[in-house]
Amino acid sequence: VETLAKITLAKRRIAVIGDMLELGRFSVKEHEKIGRMLVTKVDALMAVGVRAKSIAEAARDGGMKDTRIIEVSDADEAAKALEGLIKAGDVIYIKGSQRMRMEKVVKALMAEPNRAPELLVRQDEMWKE
Repeated sequence: VETLAKITLAKRRIAVIGDMLELGRFSVKEHEKIGRMLVTKVDALMAVGVRAKSIAEAARDGGMKDTRIIEVSDADEAAKALEGLIKAGDVIYIKGSQRMRMEKVVKALMAEPNRAPELLVRQDEMWKE
Protein backbone atom coordinates (compact mmCIF):
# COMPACT_ATOMS: atom_id res chain seq x y z
CA VAL A 1 0.00 0.00 0.00
CA GLU A 2 2.87 2.35 0.80
CA THR A 3 4.43 1.63 -2.60
CA LEU A 4 1.09 2.12 -4.35
CA ALA A 5 0.80 5.57 -2.79
CA LYS A 6 4.19 6.52 -4.25
CA ILE A 7 3.24 5.80 -7.87
CA THR A 8 3.01 9.36 -9.13
CA LEU A 9 2.03 8.55 -12.71
CA ALA A 10 -1.23 6.92 -11.66
CA LYS A 11 -4.37 8.85 -12.48
CA ARG A 12 -6.14 6.90 -9.73
CA ARG A 13 -4.98 4.32 -7.23
CA ILE A 14 -7.52 1.57 -6.57
CA ALA A 15 -7.03 -0.97 -3.80
CA VAL A 16 -8.95 -4.24 -4.10
CA ILE A 17 -8.49 -5.88 -0.71
CA GLY A 18 -9.92 -9.26 0.20
CA ASP A 19 -10.38 -10.90 3.57
CA MET A 20 -7.18 -11.69 5.45
CA LEU A 21 -8.03 -15.11 6.83
CA GLU A 22 -4.93 -16.21 8.71
CA LEU A 23 -4.85 -13.54 11.42
CA GLY A 24 -6.66 -15.36 14.21
CA ARG A 25 -7.40 -13.13 17.20
CA PHE A 26 -5.78 -10.17 15.41
CA SER A 27 -8.26 -10.31 12.53
CA VAL A 28 -10.59 -7.42 13.39
CA LYS A 29 -7.77 -5.14 14.54
CA GLU A 30 -5.65 -5.74 11.42
CA HIS A 31 -8.58 -5.33 9.01
CA GLU A 32 -9.38 -2.02 10.69
CA LYS A 33 -5.71 -0.98 10.57
CA ILE A 34 -5.50 -1.48 6.80
CA GLY A 35 -8.77 0.42 6.34
CA ARG A 36 -7.39 3.43 8.21
CA MET A 37 -4.15 3.26 6.21
CA LEU A 38 -5.96 3.27 2.88
CA VAL A 39 -7.79 6.56 3.53
CA THR A 40 -4.81 8.69 2.51
CA LYS A 41 -3.15 6.21 0.15
CA VAL A 42 -5.80 5.37 -2.45
CA ASP A 43 -8.50 7.04 -4.50
CA ALA A 44 -10.88 4.09 -4.30
CA LEU A 45 -11.28 0.98 -2.16
CA MET A 46 -12.98 -2.27 -3.05
CA ALA A 47 -13.44 -4.46 0.03
CA VAL A 48 -13.94 -8.13 -0.88
CA GLY A 49 -15.51 -10.53 1.63
CA VAL A 50 -17.15 -10.61 5.04
CA ARG A 51 -14.08 -9.64 7.05
CA ALA A 52 -13.20 -6.89 4.59
CA LYS A 53 -16.32 -5.06 5.77
CA SER A 54 -14.13 -3.99 8.71
CA ILE A 55 -11.68 -2.49 6.22
CA ALA A 56 -14.43 -0.48 4.56
CA GLU A 57 -15.89 0.65 7.88
CA ALA A 58 -12.50 1.78 9.21
CA ALA A 59 -11.87 3.69 5.98
CA ARG A 60 -15.24 5.43 6.39
CA ASP A 61 -14.48 6.20 10.03
CA GLY A 62 -11.15 7.66 8.86
CA GLY A 63 -12.87 10.03 6.48
CA MET A 64 -13.07 8.16 3.17
CA LYS A 65 -16.32 9.04 1.42
CA ASP A 66 -18.83 6.30 0.63
CA THR A 67 -18.52 7.20 -3.06
CA ARG A 68 -14.92 5.94 -2.94
CA ILE A 69 -15.79 2.57 -1.33
CA ILE A 70 -17.30 -0.51 -2.93
CA GLU A 71 -18.11 -3.64 -0.93
CA VAL A 72 -18.52 -7.00 -2.66
CA SER A 73 -18.84 -10.56 -1.42
CA ASP A 74 -16.23 -12.43 -3.47
CA ALA A 75 -13.59 -12.29 -6.22
CA ASP A 76 -16.11 -12.95 -9.01
CA GLU A 77 -18.25 -10.01 -7.92
CA ALA A 78 -15.13 -7.84 -7.58
CA ALA A 79 -14.06 -8.64 -11.14
CA LYS A 80 -17.47 -7.66 -12.50
CA ALA A 81 -17.56 -4.44 -10.50
CA LEU A 82 -14.08 -3.43 -11.65
CA GLU A 83 -15.03 -3.77 -15.31
CA GLY A 84 -17.22 -0.69 -15.06
CA LEU A 85 -14.92 1.20 -12.73
CA ILE A 86 -11.41 1.18 -14.14
CA LYS A 87 -10.09 3.69 -16.65
CA ALA A 88 -6.85 4.18 -18.56
CA GLY A 89 -4.12 5.35 -16.23
CA ASP A 90 -5.48 3.61 -13.12
CA VAL A 91 -3.14 1.53 -10.98
CA ILE A 92 -4.87 -1.35 -9.24
CA TYR A 93 -3.51 -3.15 -6.18
CA ILE A 94 -5.14 -6.54 -5.59
CA LYS A 95 -4.48 -8.50 -2.39
CA GLY A 96 -6.24 -11.06 -0.25
CA SER A 97 -5.80 -14.44 1.38
CA GLN A 98 -5.33 -17.45 -0.84
CA ARG A 99 -8.83 -18.70 -0.06
CA MET A 100 -10.28 -15.43 -1.41
CA ARG A 101 -9.01 -16.40 -4.89
CA MET A 102 -8.05 -12.84 -5.87
CA GLU A 103 -6.25 -14.19 -8.93
CA LYS A 104 -9.73 -14.39 -10.49
CA VAL A 105 -9.86 -10.59 -10.34
CA VAL A 106 -6.47 -10.29 -12.00
CA LYS A 107 -7.45 -12.73 -14.75
CA ALA A 108 -10.64 -10.78 -15.48
CA LEU A 109 -8.59 -7.62 -16.00
CA MET A 110 -5.84 -9.16 -18.12
CA ALA A 111 -5.44 -7.99 -21.71
CA GLU A 112 -4.67 -11.61 -22.63
CA PRO A 113 -6.57 -13.87 -20.19
CA ASN A 114 -5.67 -16.88 -22.32
CA ARG A 115 -2.13 -16.46 -20.93
CA ALA A 116 -3.35 -16.85 -17.34
CA PRO A 117 -1.98 -20.41 -16.98
CA GLU A 118 1.56 -19.18 -17.59
CA LEU A 119 1.27 -15.87 -15.71
CA LEU A 120 -1.00 -16.47 -12.70
CA VAL A 121 -1.01 -18.84 -9.76
CA ARG A 122 -3.67 -21.50 -9.14
CA GLN A 123 -4.74 -21.97 -12.76
CA ASP A 124 -4.73 -25.74 -12.99
CA GLU A 125 -7.96 -27.72 -12.79
CA MET A 126 -7.50 -28.80 -9.16
CA TRP A 127 -7.54 -25.15 -7.99
CA LYS A 128 -10.42 -24.17 -10.26
CA GLU A 129 -12.65 -26.71 -8.53
